[in-house]
Amino acid sequence: MRLRGLTLGGLMALMVCLDLLTLSGVAQANSLRLYPTPTPHALPENIALGPDGDLWFTEARAGAVVRMTPSGLMSAFPVGGQYGLDGIVAGPLGRMWFSGAVGIVGSVTTAGGTQTVCACTATTSRSVALLSYALQDLAAGADGQVYFTAQLTGNPDTAYLDRLSPTTGTVSVFASLPPKLYPQSVVAEGPDGLWIDEVGINPNIEPELLHLGYDGRQRTIRLRRSDTPEGIAIGGRSTLWVADGAYLLRVNTRTGRTQRLPLPLPHFSGLVSAIEVTATSNGAVWFTGSDGVLGERTANGRFLYQRIPAGQSGGMVADGRHGVYIINNTRSEIVVAR
Repeated sequence: MRLRGLTLGGLMALMVCLDLLTLSGVAQANSLRLYPTPTPHALPENIALGPDGDLWFTEARAGAVVRMTPSGLMSAFPVGGQYGLDGIVAGPLGRMWFSGAVGIVGSVTTAGGTQTVCACTATTSRSVALLSYALQDLAAGADGQVYFTAQLTGNPDTAYLDRLSPTTGTVSVFASLPPKLYPQSVVAEGPDGLWIDEVGINPNIEPELLHLGYDGRQRTIRLRRSDTPEGIAIGGRSTLWVADGAYLLRVNTRTGRTQRLPLPLPHFSGLVSAIEVTATSNGAVWFTGSDGVLGERTANGRFLYQRIPAGQSGGMVADGRHGVYIINNTRSEIVVAR
């Protein structure tokens, strides 16, 4: 999870039962369920699957981390509204780890106890208070550390990937990120390291995918100047999926080969513009788009579409058993496609 200033479109609240449409027009029944967040106008941002089998999401405006059972029961755990909570991920010590846009990284136990291990008064080896940095997304590394992107407020030329020790709360700079690029998302590819997608500060700068090994080595996959990568997800061994506007990008993380899969237009919309993506254990890939589009690319390569009323989409995650969970932060709701 991350700052969503570049995001377009998403979801709007309504409990409905719609047809899932293939390009050939053959329909399959697929239900949507709507769950309002505990606090109205809470501005939920990102969602992740927890080690307890529940879903966990952040509420930026309400300043809370929320646990949601697959049946829709929710419990909110206050953190503080001043931090602008954003990213969340399951990580070390069996906890959920979260970040705030205004300089905070913290954790919450599955029982609901919250702990701030790196607050806005903390400093890193840069000797600059984290309050001066926008924390955009975080990932749990296979080395037992928590990694998060930090960009100096008002200076797009200065961004870092920081590393946090979950036991001591110590923060250090793991890597300086390329200048003139905005880090969007960071994900961990198991023991193989971390991936970050970055977009240029202007249209003349090529976006890129940046890989960082736990030993600090970096390699870059440059994308087309017209690409607009936002959401990224690990899709099995050696596969990275990227939501890239009119495309899904399938990246072989070993060879760097990038395959662009054009998104066919659903019959009910003239626009898709993929912005978030999640992969399932059965090889399917789900994505949200603008103009009320929820899409799925099945394991055999078919595209299926579903209409959902438009709003602004936040994060999404598949839990492997009950469906795909999608943040609708315009209406402060969780939409579940089963």
